Amino acid sequence: MDFKPILPFEPVSTNEWPVGTHFTSQIKWDGVRMLLYFDGSTTKLINRRANDRTLQYPELTNPQAFCTANSVILDGEIIALSDGKPSF
Repeated sequence: MDFKPILPFEPVSTNEWPVGTHFTSQIKWDGVRMLLYFDGSTTKLINRRANDRTLQYPELTNPQAFCTANSVILDGEIIALSDGKPSF
């Protein structure tokens, strides 16, 4: 896989609540932000500093186990839960 990682979107701090139906919010889980790239045969996990973290998360290297796309880029947060709560 030969590619240049994209930069993930970062949160924006503001003193005002956004207005409109096109805004959403999410729970802050305090996990590890990661981009997963899958080209149909190879998987790479890249953190927001553009470091390859594929070896640190072997359980995520087979996206076909949880995604039906032939190729995909997933932007998300990797978290560990203990009794339904984030565990560090």
